Amino acid sequence: MGQHTPLFSVSVRHDYFPDGRCPDLEFVPTAATRRLLARSELLLRPQTQGIVVLHDSERAAYLPDALCCDFRLEPRNPDFLCYTDAPFCPGAASLLFAGEHAQPDGRLSREDYVGPADQVDSAALPADFREWGRLPPLLALQLQPTAGNAGQSYHLAFRSRRTYWLYLISGRDVRGDELFVAEAGREAEFDYLGETRLENGRAACQFRSRQPLPLQSRPARLFSLRQRSNGRVVLPALPLPAPGVFQPPGNGEGEALTSQIFVNL
Repeated sequence: MGQHTPLFSVSVRHDYFPDGRCPDLEFVPTAATRRLLARSELLLRPQTQGIVVLHDSERAAYLPDALCCDFRLEPRNPDFLCYTDAPFCPGAASLLFAGEHAQPDGRLSREDYVGPADQVDSAALPADFREWGRLPPLLALQLQPTAGNAGQSYHLAFRSRRTYWLYLISGRDVRGDELFVAEAGREAEFDYLGETRLENGRAACQFRSRQPLPLQSRPARLFSLRQRSNGRVVLPALPLPAPGVFQPPGNGEGEALTSQIFVNL
């Protein structure tokens, strides 16, 4: 037996994470692919942000001419659907990434980021993707590696969902017209929308971002709450929005959702 070297690898990046590495997708081979890997003595190894499939370099000549490796990409974290800017249509449409359409640099999506151009009718996927009566996958991968292109590296990139951030700030003697929300050293980047009543009956001051902002797992930008009169910091780091706490779009907001963030002083 010779040395096992990569036949192909797939990595996933997502700008929701500060380092870009996405750990929230699991590559699940279909039944036919599991049989193929075992029959061809290929080793499937998970990586921090994807997978690598290894083959015995001394037996490369014995690999079948037609290797069809199909994977369901299953979210490990249910919030993946909330923080990802992609068209998810469970049961009706799937995002399909096929090696035959890969770009010269190994990009599997049709555009720089996964998006509507990658969407296909789920009914068009092979039946093997729906084994055990499961729904069609939200994300599907089809590769046809050969010994001739051994070592090919593929990659996918996802964008973080953009939402309006709405801070609802309550507390004793809080006056919204005396406060503003901004990054350190910058002018106000949030508009004060006045007071509203929360479900518990308490009054809260509303501050909404002027533009949709990307959801983040850890803060890439720190927003603080400050006194309007002298810039004094009231709260140095406002919390990030949770991925799934949304309001539907309001008038004049286009298609962007609003993320509600509750702060009690």
